[in-house]
Amino acid sequence: MTNRYKNTKTINPRSFLNERPKFVTANLLTRIFKDCQSGKLETTKVIFKEGDRLDYLSQIYYGNGLDWWIIAGASGIGWWLQINPGTEIIIPTDLKQVRSLYNL
Repeated sequence: MTNRYKNTKTINPRSFLNERPKFVTANLLTRIFKDCQSGKLETTKVIFKEGDRLDYLSQIYYGNGLDWWIIAGASGIGWWLQINPGTEIIIPTDLKQVRSLYNL
């Protein structure tokens, strides 16, 4: 039996602390949602499939799984574990635009 923890890389928390906000508030998520709906933020839409996760989509579109909360806010998702397959997910395409618009 192999040890599944043997080759696991550890993440230095200091390496990503400056890449995400210290506090994600409901107000911030509401602003992201409204700006996506109004067209202020460029977005793409995907259909959530069985087995998908928001951190996985964040990894695909942003290169890291830590910004899943941006996708949740843009999609108006309150609790990410309750996303049903077939749900339309809105993903802001330009992470730099999101960071600069909200001073993140």
